[in-house]
Amino acid sequence: MKYKYIFLLLLTLQSCKKDPTPPTLLSPQEVIDSLTQNYTQLPEASIAISGDSSVFAQYIDPTDIYPHGTLGDVWEGTGLAVYHEGRFKELQLPDNQVFEDITPRLVDVDSDDTPELICIRTDVDLGGGIAIYRLTETGIEEYAFVREIGTPFRWLNIAAIYDLDQDGNLDLAWVETPHIGGILKVGTIREGEITVAAEHPYVTNHEIGERNLCASALDETRQLIMSSASRTKVVYVTYENGELTRVLEEFQVLDLTQPIYDQLPNTVFLNDNNCRFGE
Repeated sequence: MKYKYIFLLLLTLQSCKKDPTPPTLLSPQEVIDSLTQNYTQLPEASIAISGDSSVFAQYIDPTDIYPHGTLGDVWEGTGLAVYHEGRFKELQLPDNQVFEDITPRLVDVDSDDTPELICIRTDVDLGGGIAIYRLTETGIEEYAFVREIGTPFRWLNIAAIYDLDQDGNLDLAWVETPHIGGILKVGTIREGEITVAAEHPYVTNHEIGERNLCASALDETRQLIMSSASRTKVVYVTYENGELTRVLEEFQVLDLTQPIYDQLPNTVFLNDNNCRFGE
């Protein structure tokens, strides 16, 4: 009899480890209403929605502790709010970090049929970096990261999330310091730290003070397209055999306040998982 009670106690303790709150399945509009009404949103009030409407995500709880203003104001998110599998989940950053970003990118980077959240995350002392979070049964946890630039008030902008060299692995491309001699960098997404595999200088995909983060794109031949750092040319860069190569330049001034794919009407763009999804 004593062992029976011990067994029942162990079962009870094990069940307590799980989230006791039953999932609440909501319509997409109900989720949006809840995210809007129950959280403090950024000024943009932007909500990311996965293609199958299974995941909704937004930045929350804006702060002005990091007055960089690279996106037009001093307000940056300090947390994430996510709706997934009938539950709302939250993550709060430590006091020395903010999301210097507008909308989380929802991309399944580990092939488990659930999208991860790819975010521009800044350390107030070390500048911009990238964080990838995955969703668990009860919460949100870090999956991978790009190390911060190393200097405050230095930022980066994501360019593409795609298998750029067709080796079967998803790559992450970003432009470090796009306002001061931007450097295009690429690394393969894997759990833990994402290290730089290749880089290419003198490009940009952002205008300082603007909210448009879509001034670069990926065309049908997997060329990364963006502006030269001088703002006088459109440049085309490939990633093959571990190298980034500028294969073409065309004299054209891009308006970095507008999405690039609205300015190149004769170009066929791929779904880059950054600004274009499901195409």
